[in-house]
Amino acid sequence: MRIEWVVIMENDTKRIIGSIYQNIKRNDYKGYDPYDCLNSPIITSFENRWIRIASTQLLVYSPINFRSILRIKKDVNPKTMGLLLRALLILKKGKDHDIIPDLEKEIEFIHSWIIENQNMDYSGPCWGYHFPWQDLHKFIPRYEPSIVVTSFIGHSLIDLYNFDANPELKRTISGIADFIMNDLNIHKDDEGICFSYSPHDNNVVHNANILGSSYLFRAGTVLKKDDILEIAEKALNFTLSKQNADGSWYYSIDPSTGKFRKQFDFHQGFILDGLRSIWEIDKDERILPRIEKGLRFYIKTIDDRGRTYYRYPRKWPIDIHNQAQAMITLKDNSSMFPFVRDKFEKVLSWTLKRMIRSDGRTRHQVWPIIKNNNDYTRWGDSWILLALVKCLGNGDHR
Repeated sequence: MRIEWVVIMENDTKRIIGSIYQNIKRNDYKGYDPYDCLNSPIITSFENRWIRIASTQLLVYSPINFRSILRIKKDVNPKTMGLLLRALLILKKGKDHDIIPDLEKEIEFIHSWIIENQNMDYSGPCWGYHFPWQDLHKFIPRYEPSIVVTSFIGHSLIDLYNFDANPELKRTISGIADFIMNDLNIHKDDEGICFSYSPHDNNVVHNANILGSSYLFRAGTVLKKDDILEIAEKALNFTLSKQNADGSWYYSIDPSTGKFRKQFDFHQGFILDGLRSIWEIDKDERILPRIEKGLRFYIKTIDDRGRTYYRYPRKWPIDIHNQAQAMITLKDNSSMFPFVRDKFEKVLSWTLKRMIRSDGRTRHQVWPIIKNNNDYTRWGDSWILLALVKCLGNGDHR
């Protein structure tokens, strides 16, 4: 019975991967994003931050897509390209080359796009989202770099370097490390350091920090630079020291007050993935017990049908990004930690049935009655594509 389930899932997965990628390519890699509200000239004409914040949240959750009315255009998100490059390189490494026609040409095109669209205003190559962002304290213009977008792209370029160790790519890898170490603000305590989310803030965000740390571990190994590895370890120490007794991490810490933001969602998966990536290189004996502890908390945020909690313990809506991240984290750890396998299979099965439509487009969110069928290239398509590629069994752990 289990063999039959595996065959059905694998066939469905291959078909969906091909369909999703062709949809992305058909749109020239452009798409809408849940958070692209401030690409609207109508909304940004209001200088009131509350209007901007409220409008953004409305578009994130609304099942009706108002973007054409607001004159928001589809565009290419740099993070989308980083995620796609990772997925295609996993396919190249594995046995399923034929799922994506002209795989090598697609890899070459996406790599070229990433290099041509880097931000040149900092110590090294870096990338940000294709939309502006407004929060309570600041307004960040479009394409201003963040450690999250830059680290994801950086990881994809190291993946590429493992196939093609050319000097230009090596210089780019080094430059990304320079950006993380020189241009981001650093919070220090007795345990270690935490990189800021962007050069414009002093936020202490655990998933962002471990993304930067994991990139520096890989870059320092490729470049054979102990100074990069030393900084990476300090960031690792900080995040390890902040794991809670139940295995979770709070989303962030206010550096001025020390107050925690208690948000439990797909960012737990980001942290676990970062730790796994570091362990693959460093084999630090502290890491695997922390991953196991974190996984035991993480599977509590997934119900028995395979639906991830949106913000644990808040269940609704079921979100495509949450589902994709759970698939990635549980799949990558299922061999070493078998207790996650059952949840992985349920998440995969439920997602294929409920979050991906017959035309190969993803569904943004599902509520008890309403289905949000908005299709977002970065938030849904590229993440679910990467998750499904890993589910084929071709993926490494990074």
